[in-house]
Amino acid sequence: MDYVNLPEARSDVQQDGGGTAAVSGRKLYKLVAVSFGLLCILQAALNISLRLALVIEARCPNLTEETDGLKRELIHFDRYFQEGWVYLRPSFYYISSSKKSWQESRDDCLQRGADLVVINSKEEQDFARKFHKLTWIGLLEGETNGTWKWVDGTPLTKSYWAPGEPNDFEAKIEECVEIRFHDIENSWNDIPCGDQNFWICEKMIALYSKGNSEREMEMVLLQTSYTNLTKERDQLQTSYTNLTKERDQFQKTHSKKPMPKRKRSPERPSRFVLKEEAEMTLDASSRKEKLYRLVAVSFGLLCILQAAANIGLRLSLYSSSARMPDCEAMIKNLTEEGEDLKRKLSTFDRYFQEGWVYLRPSFYYISSSKKSWQESRDDCLQRGADLMIINSKEEQEFARKFKRLTWIGFTDRETEGIWKWVDGTALKTSFSYWHTGEPNSYQSRDEDCGEIKFYEEENSWNDAQCNNKNFWICEKVVAQ
Repeated sequence: MDYVNLPEARSDVQQDGGGTAAVSGRKLYKLVAVSFGLLCILQAALNISLRLALVIEARCPNLTEETDGLKRELIHFDRYFQEGWVYLRPSFYYISSSKKSWQESRDDCLQRGADLVVINSKEEQDFARKFHKLTWIGLLEGETNGTWKWVDGTPLTKSYWAPGEPNDFEAKIEECVEIRFHDIENSWNDIPCGDQNFWICEKMIALYSKGNSEREMEMVLLQTSYTNLTKERDQLQTSYTNLTKERDQFQKTHSKKPMPKRKRSPERPSRFVLKEEAEMTLDASSRKEKLYRLVAVSFGLLCILQAAANIGLRLSLYSSSARMPDCEAMIKNLTEEGEDLKRKLSTFDRYFQEGWVYLRPSFYYISSSKKSWQESRDDCLQRGADLMIINSKEEQEFARKFKRLTWIGFTDRETEGIWKWVDGTALKTSFSYWHTGEPNSYQSRDEDCGEIKFYEEENSWNDAQCNNKNFWICEKVVAQ
């Protein structure tokens, strides 16, 4: 049997230090566990912070796309307005200035990417009547006699036939429809399709080309992701703070607690033990050393994993930032710009719903009743507008389209012979559309207010008595 020589175990350690060693071991494991927790929370918090940065970066292209889309819509609208179209939600309308047959009129609309007007509401019917012209609409008789269909293939449900219509007057083949009796709501008349009339084209365009719901859903998802990550980060920050306090408390308690004094004992001689017992003692020491190594390696691997994850997120963030620098400032600018565009489109939509029509850069309200010049102006002022000021040939052509006697916003009531617009600017003699021989205070009457009277001609202005009863046009300029 083999023996080895080992130093005698010290009695002071056996008697007083055994419990202390066990407690120290437990404290060591607790410290390791707390450190692991702190490291994991730190890693998670850092990763969430980087993910938050990536979420912010992700909003940049979305906001850019949204803002560009809104700009395109305004440009799209502006192009139609410049081409002479007018808007009544949700469609653009083109009112012809020449006459053609029903089919020729429809062909013209189709070439413009539109079709003859389909009347689906009272508002649309009233709008079509405002122009006081014999105009084709997109309604015709089908293969079955007495069955009327719109150009989009839908059957006629709500109608505005004049009394006694449709009637194939004098046994004529009247298969197409016009607006004829524009002074009454029920103004439709059937007529031979080969007759010559003005026409109205309609092109339906949604105010927001990209659906509001789609855009809003994208932003909601981004905001939800951002909010969830923020909450997760805050929760981890709270956990990190609590664990830090626990660690600090543990270290404080451990550092203040005095180590027990070991009793010195006289040196004892070495003792002989069995070789197997010695190997067991060395094996226990080796296992403890391996445990510490495992803890150290685990710490190292966790640190490496944390570093790799953070580097990956930072690379992604760097790549995104390289493509789109200063994203936070861009988000702020794009958000403000997008909100401004939305406000403009919302303003447009509100006016359209109230029956205004748009010709760049102003909205116009065309009355359906008659009043004196001053009463007409008062009505415009109550609407936040004023009587129409004509500054261009396009506006003059627009005002004539309604083919009715209408007040416009100029007068010489202050000084006879000196005509001024309602905004105080003088009427330029180089830019006027007086009819031949006007203004003339006809038969020595006091004609101090301006009207559009001779609407079949470009030079259509006339001076009239301000107490006469006319229709009127209000104008409200909208900032671009």
